[in-house]
Amino acid sequence: MRGFLAALALAGLAGGCATAPPVAAPIPAPVPLSGRLALSVAATPDSAARSATLAFEWTGDAQRGSLQLSTPLGNQVAQARWEPGRAELRTAEGLRSFEALDPLAEAALGEPLPLQALADWLRGRASPAAPVELLEPLEAATAGSGRARWFRQAGWSVDLRAFGEGRIDVRREAPAPSVRLRIVLDVPAP
Repeated sequence: MRGFLAALALAGLAGGCATAPPVAAPIPAPVPLSGRLALSVAATPDSAARSATLAFEWTGDAQRGSLQLSTPLGNQVAQARWEPGRAELRTAEGLRSFEALDPLAEAALGEPLPLQALADWLRGRASPAAPVELLEPLEAATAGSGRARWFRQAGWSVDLRAFGEGRIDVRREAPAPSVRLRIVLDVPAP
């Protein structure tokens, strides 16, 4: 009996000295991004070429976030908010709801832009949601960083080679019309 009590006391002592397992640090929210974007859409037999230059503020990620678009003079053009299964676009015409981000982009900018992938491209990386085709040899494409710098994804050519200076160049050649999106970040994402 004495041995049992000693073992019980030792177990209690050991349990009293144990520390709680460390609590995982919360995953930080993506850093808000801002800058300017220039959208150019080539002419087709049915429509004239068009372009727009807008300032933007992007908060969140592909799953949950917001995007504000303004003229270079600061007048708000559109505000978008999204979360899983729902996206909203507010413009001068009012509030519209969508089930996903891509149709919202078409309504806001006149072209179906891959906003979900753009959430990652703005942070200097390929989206994990779609396959990546490198557009230059592996070593040059990653420049030793392990990150693709010039690649094709979701039908778009994404050039992140000048990302260190805050510049991103995204192009879609097909289907027509061809579209080019040039982005200059105020501060490159970490």
